[in-house]
Amino acid sequence: MVRICKFPGCDHKNVPGSPFRFHRFPVSDIAMRQLWLVAIGYSAGAKISRIKDFRVCSAHFSEDDYIPNQGGKRKKLILKSFAVPVPRECMSASTTAETAPTEASSGDPEYEVFSGLSQSTPRKCSEKKKNLTLIITSPAEAIRGTRPSTSGTYTALPPTWKESQSMCPSSAVASETLDTSLSSIEAADDSTFLPLSGSTSSSSDVSVTADQQGNWSERKWIVNESTLMELFTTYYTCGVAIDEKTTVSNGSMIKVEWTCLNQHKGVWRSCPEIRGMPENNLVSSAAIIFTGTTQTEIQEWADLINLQLPKKTSYYSLQSTYLIPVVHQAYTDMQESILSELQDTACAGGHTDIGGDARSDSPGYSAKYTTYSFMDDSTKKIIMSDLIQVSEASSSPAMEAVGFRRGLDRLLDSGVSIDVVTTDRHPSIRKIMREFYPNLRHEFDPWHVA
Repeated sequence: MVRICKFPGCDHKNVPGSPFRFHRFPVSDIAMRQLWLVAIGYSAGAKISRIKDFRVCSAHFSEDDYIPNQGGKRKKLILKSFAVPVPRECMSASTTAETAPTEASSGDPEYEVFSGLSQSTPRKCSEKKKNLTLIITSPAEAIRGTRPSTSGTYTALPPTWKESQSMCPSSAVASETLDTSLSSIEAADDSTFLPLSGSTSSSSDVSVTADQQGNWSERKWIVNESTLMELFTTYYTCGVAIDEKTTVSNGSMIKVEWTCLNQHKGVWRSCPEIRGMPENNLVSSAAIIFTGTTQTEIQEWADLINLQLPKKTSYYSLQSTYLIPVVHQAYTDMQESILSELQDTACAGGHTDIGGDARSDSPGYSAKYTTYSFMDDSTKKIIMSDLIQVSEASSSPAMEAVGFRRGLDRLLDSGVSIDVVTTDRHPSIRKIMREFYPNLRHEFDPWHVA
């Protein structure tokens, strides 16, 4: 595979006979790896698996960036551990390691911004040395990164070199902007200041927020608590043991608050919170009602393996507040769609044959509720359903007739053209059809007759 230099604007290829040497990224040195990534316009938090095949050619390094080859015994030149690639427009053979400290000590702001950074001194083009102004992105204007702080030393975004018209009015490129870092390329979750190595970090830096998590369709796992607590023995950034940790549970969510011996603090949650409630509480409750099972059955299953789920009180609270309105909205939308199709059939001169029957919540003559439903005979879809309470009728058997007439009136009022109505041999329904709907054909269900 032919590799191309990853520095923005460079098209040098690593092919036989190329005059350039190609260098790997310093994967083992976190600080230098971040500096290299920032230099090529990438996010400093890019994963190692993504950059393992990246190469930068020697055109972006000076002779001072290489270990001197004393006596010419060594054929392969080796980069110094602190070398960082820079744009080749700003490489100058006359720039030496001796002149760089002199310029840095002269109070030049173009060098002072890099003081404290463990990298090679930035070099400027020798012929445009006095005409270039280094502009660093303002920290106040940048978006703060989402990665936790790992150092008190920060590195700025790649600089942008611009021509100064006032200092070189006669220059042919006075109005031209030289964006050597290609900072216009957007880098994911980049920030003006990015940490390098261990230092103090606040709890806000490592707190997990909902914005950092995916949505409800994320894969989830059953994890033992003892195994989970093994992750909170040492702080992964500074490597110091965690001194204090407390766990708080809320249904299916566990929250761990910890403090290490270096007084670093943090909060970890097993799932994000939505409107002040754990997301997995809502998701697990929705799974129960949407699959048609009951909370009692699922809770018994969960108790067998000691799996933590929202208790019955929380479940019914979520059900009435969020889930039932969702079911009602979905049912209403689907019913409107079906009625719209039946109305189109009526407008085209067609008709609809329906069948209806009731279902009570208990057998015999002591039912408190009855649901009467109508089905389209051709599509086998339920097109209307009504719930009747016993207080709306004279008795439990009378609820079926009330539900039948109410649902049939609603279908006719909505513009559905009905030709045949099929029911059982309920005496009250037979009377209603004979007196109130003489133009409709009433048939009996053969299953009931048989």
